[in-house]
Amino acid sequence: SIMNHYNGTIGAIDIPTGLDCNTGKAYDGALKADFTVTLTALKQGFLDPRSLEYTGKVILETLAVKDCFKEAGLFEYVGEDYAKEHLRKRVYNGYKNIYGVDGLIVGSDQYTGAPLLATKAAYYTGAGIVKTITSEKVTSLLPLYIPEAIPVLRPQIFRYDDFDGYDALLVGCGLGLEERAFRAVIDIMTASICPLVIDADALTILSRNMHLLEKQDRSVILTPHIGEFKRLCHVEDYPDLMIAAQSFASQYHCILVLKGPHTIVTDGKSSYRIASGNKAMAVGGMGDTLAGIITSLLGQGYEPLEAAILGVYIHGRAGDEVAKHAYTVIPEKLIEEIPHTMALLIGEIEK
Repeated sequence: SIMNHYNGTIGAIDIPTGLDCNTGKAYDGALKADFTVTLTALKQGFLDPRSLEYTGKVILETLAVKDCFKEAGLFEYVGEDYAKEHLRKRVYNGYKNIYGVDGLIVGSDQYTGAPLLATKAAYYTGAGIVKTITSEKVTSLLPLYIPEAIPVLRPQIFRYDDFDGYDALLVGCGLGLEERAFRAVIDIMTASICPLVIDADALTILSRNMHLLEKQDRSVILTPHIGEFKRLCHVEDYPDLMIAAQSFASQYHCILVLKGPHTIVTDGKSSYRIASGNKAMAVGGMGDTLAGIITSLLGQGYEPLEAAILGVYIHGRAGDEVAKHAYTVIPEKLIEEIPHTMALLIGEIEK
């Protein structure tokens, strides 16, 4: 506690004295560092935002043991280096079709904002063509909000050929929970074959029809927040959230994006926590924006796990850029920041 009154810069090695490495709880007299150089892997307790008061800026030194993470059941902490390594530059002679045709089965007359945000996020992340398959009210609003989008009136019942020609699909984002929405989710999961992102209301519908997830022979990415995840998985049966997420993804052969501080991304074999995002992003519509980003990356041909990791990082990083000058981060402002953030990451522009 005496050190906390020191006027100079205080650094901690591995973990500040007095901070529980597993829970992030600070005991009486815990050291409040300006920065912490943590060794081997990020400590679980650092993922509790309250620990930041004691750790300051966290610098990870892996000590060349990164390859041991999977064997030890740990996670990899994903930051800017991963994004710079995996994000691709657009090719000189590219045209819209090579950047994906995405189908977004989203929205309803009751929920019109979510489909607009998901559509705009998909385009701003680099999608070539986005077809927003939605209710009549949303189809009339879409050209006014994002004229690049192609509105398609959602049929009462989908046929197999309704899903031809798509590189990636998204279902959810304001879909609602009416009988027609249930029908749409079931049709998509039984009649389509391309990579699929499931979000929001579609997750609630899925939680009542889990057998559909067991029959998928394609990449499926689920993007729940903790409340939605608890409908899908008996979280209380596991010792911690990471193990619950890994077990769920392994059991259902899917990729899970469990949203929250330091979002978890796992396919049941490899697990990641994402080093971007901030408290100013706690605003309605953020999940719809993220779903659009991930779908866009899937349609552009990124591997599903890669698309999920990159999507979460870009989403959070764009939010971090907006938060530098704002008390709250509005999804629309975050979306407008996406192209700038991506250009920064691939080195096409300088900070």
